Amino acid sequence: MLLALGRFAFLALTDVAMLPALDVMKRNRRHFELFVGVLQLVVSFCFNAVEAFGTQFFLKETEWHFISDVLSITYFLLLCVHLMGYRDENHNIVLRYVAFAGAWLFKTKDGWDSTLYEGLLVVSYLAGVAYRRLLSQDRNISPLNKEKAKYALSCLAAAAVVGGIPIFFEGEDGDNHTALGLAKGCMHVLGGAAFYFTWLSVPCLDSKKDDIIPTYSPYRLEDVSVVWHDPRNLHGVCNKRHTRYSTLRVRRTIDSFAHYQRTPIEKIGFIPAIASVAQIISMSKAQKKDDVSVGGLRIVYQDTSKELEELILTSATNALKALYKGEKTHFTEVAQQVKHEIEESQEGAWHVIVGKSFGSFVSHEVKK
Repeated sequence: MLLALGRFAFLALTDVAMLPALDVMKRNRRHFELFVGVLQLVVSFCFNAVEAFGTQFFLKETEWHFISDVLSITYFLLLCVHLMGYRDENHNIVLRYVAFAGAWLFKTKDGWDSTLYEGLLVVSYLAGVAYRRLLSQDRNISPLNKEKAKYALSCLAAAAVVGGIPIFFEGEDGDNHTALGLAKGCMHVLGGAAFYFTWLSVPCLDSKKDDIIPTYSPYRLEDVSVVWHDPRNLHGVCNKRHTRYSTLRVRRTIDSFAHYQRTPIEKIGFIPAIASVAQIISMSKAQKKDDVSVGGLRIVYQDTSKELEELILTSATNALKALYKGEKTHFTEVAQQVKHEIEESQEGAWHVIVGKSFGSFVSHEVKK
């Protein structure tokens, strides 16, 4: 009984090695991947308990094992989808759901006597990764952070080596549960590290086009200036410099930002496309009374200086180039660089929001 309890505790603790990877997915707002990862963690806990104590917990051991296998395959395939580097979210959505449905269907077909169809599914996704990274002529592939990718491969190789250790400890009856349990635990830790570094190697390309709630900032600023830099065009939102921001999304974004900052935003100046590289919305506090009321906020249309436009464009462009080259791994780092460079030449504290598409962004703020 004590041996079974110790084995269960060891395996349960090593399952926690998946938490860092789940945290990366949470920060990147990859909700489906996070759902699969959390469910896999819960199912793995239940499976380890049933296996260690030789009992039944709502489902039988084989049923927990089946669900665990389906989720493990799905989780790996979802990672392959991101490694393929498609910037088009529609491609990623289709590939993710095909991965989940295929893993479930093919595991059911294979049962416990074969891994043929599961293997074909995994090989097809790995082939997709190899094609995209090695053979494709598409220049729009999301770059990888090579250093993090090397760490991931090292952890994966170590996990494979550890997986072969039970062979050397196998008894005459071929049933050494202690060695197998120890090896599984070590594989969980190394596998968790491999997934963690692999997720870090993939650039964060925000997934939700209508997620407009900014990241909460603990700092309450008296004077707030905001630069919203968008690598893609904001067609249909603001076609003219003096657009009245009638779009509901814009109003909700402004309301949300003001609420989370605990300070009113009274002046909004809009800079349209600059050299087709970026679209920027800059917001700052003002004292004017002759404005347009939107969502309880006073909005004044005012052009930003040419010097500030050029500063923002140069800073944002350089930071994005570093992101696409893999020198940066997250839009937060882009925002941090732009914020730092603007504050060096402008007065006041600046809050910088950077995102892939309108309404989908991450933000970063540092107290001065």
